[in-house]
Amino acid sequence: MPAKHYGMGLVVLLAVFVITSNTAEAQKLKPFKVSGEGFVDFIPLTVGPTANHTSQGTATHLGAYHLSAAAVQLDSEIVFDEDGVGTADFSSAVDPVFVAANGDQLTLHYDGVVMAIPQPNGTYRTFWVADFTPVPAGNTGRFKKVTGGSFVMYAESEPFIPGVSTDVYYEWEGDGFLEWDEE
Repeated sequence: MPAKHYGMGLVVLLAVFVITSNTAEAQKLKPFKVSGEGFVDFIPLTVGPTANHTSQGTATHLGAYHLSAAAVQLDSEIVFDEDGVGTADFSSAVDPVFVAANGDQLTLHYDGVVMAIPQPNGTYRTFWVADFTPVPAGNTGRFKKVTGGSFVMYAESEPFIPGVSTDVYYEWEGDGFLEWDEE
């Protein structure tokens, strides 16, 4: 390759590096941890019904929070194995809105898998694992700069009677990263 073409290639490569470096610097990943407790209206065990749920707790960048809206739904029927343990896919029917003490809002969407485990007394407990991702259009205040990221949530319900129990208590925690636009 002639020297003048080689030099031009380096200029183009350098320009691409500068542009991508500036973009990478403009987006920062920040650790995010959350924990809380709340109640779900009922544990959905079939596709169709949605169950509202509440939560309050603490989270990185939020401090003390509460949910202003949230609902869960099953996306697939529960499949039970020979031991009576059921699994199904679920997602947010209404994306949860985490509200900080000053009113700033962080909106997230979740998808995951729930496991229903029979207990010796005839009740069930559920264990939930989900991937939470930001919904930038629903964020306000300091969270308007959240553009991406995700965290994994683990939740566990108290024992409940399927189709009978209401206001089922649960605890949860999550850990991951949020992506912030620093411009």
